[in-house]
Amino acid sequence: DVFELPIRLRIVCWIVIVIGLPLIILAIYYLYSLVRHNHVAPIYVINLLISDLIQLCCMATMLGKPKRVWVNIIFLIHSIGVMAS
Repeated sequence: DVFELPIRLRIVCWIVIVIGLPLIILAIYYLYSLVRHNHVAPIYVINLLISDLIQLCCMATMLGKPKRVWVNIIFLIHSIGVMAS
């Protein structure tokens, strides 16, 4: 396959995804509530968290062994997320 990772590395990736996704979503929600109360500074941090969210979603998709056509699209989206962060 395209990304055939050792089983230990796959387990670590899934642990990072399972813990990271809810925490990132929670942090985005909290910072968004600060923005609504006229605090402008967290907008930069929200953008960084969104790029991390994109990267984690792409990593989860790649661990699911997508078809060859989707690999290129997912890799492009992941690269844009890395450049944004």
